[in-house]
Amino acid sequence: APAWVVPLVPWAELVLGALLAAQVAGRWPALPAAVLLGAFWWQVRARVRRGDAGPCGCFGETSARPVGPRTVRRNAALTALAALGFVAPDTGSVLEAATGAVVGLAIVSDARRAG
Repeated sequence: APAWVVPLVPWAELVLGALLAAQVAGRWPALPAAVLLGAFWWQVRARVRRGDAGPCGCFGETSARPVGPRTVRRNAALTALAALGFVAPDTGSVLEAATGAVVGLAIVSDARRAG
């Protein structure tokens, strides 16, 4: 990512996450969340295609796990879930459960590889 964007990303993630969790502004926070996750997906996909397997930095600096096809699939799933939250907000609990499962599996997977 461009250097000027990097310090803004955690703040954007926090604000979007808070808006989504608090269910403020209806389905609209899901749109920028999908765009941000799509940008993450695109960048990681490009890195994997180039053979750049440096650390992901996903879930903070504590993640030393290199990017790979699994990272691309996870980001694609999260992007799709955020997009679904925008186009079909009435999916409610199914969407929340699916998102929780994807994020939970990603955290557990990263922790297992780091440990």
